[in-house]
Amino acid sequence: PFFFSKSRIDEPNKAVPLLEDGVNSGRFVGGMPTIANDPLNPSNALGSDPFMVVETGNVLLIDYDAGSWSDSTAVTVASAGAIRACVVTAAGLCENEPSLDGAYEVVLAMVGDSITINVTDVDLPLDALLEVTAHADPTSSGDMEVVVLQLADSNVFSGVLRT
Repeated sequence: PFFFSKSRIDEPNKAVPLLEDGVNSGRFVGGMPTIANDPLNPSNALGSDPFMVVETGNVLLIDYDAGSWSDSTAVTVASAGAIRACVVTAAGLCENEPSLDGAYEVVLAMVGDSITINVTDVDLPLDALLEVTAHADPTSSGDMEVVVLQLADSNVFSGVLRT
């Protein structure tokens, strides 16, 4: 059997069995489930579990050793990114914390408020042009707005939606 071993400085190596993806294809595939680092649950970094503990930006080293030859590569863990929207007070804090309604984040705003929208994604180039679409729900007008976000801070793109 073939095995990959992945390593992180603070994560035990993991071995992954590889299986040929078709009869005599010569291509062997395997996968490893990942889990976000959780400092409150250090047991998720045990060598005996099936998960590789990762954080955004980690470089995972993948080594392959078939005995007569070997190879290695590196994979950078991508960012899932995050979006945050709220009415910002003069002190720079959210006036009302957003709440979840199913898969949607609900932002409470009054007519005339300006809603600040921040998108954080360490994988985006710093010169990226981002656009987000916002709409009222429920609405009979079907009105929606496109907000252009610009780099505001390291990997944080920001824009304002005026109501």
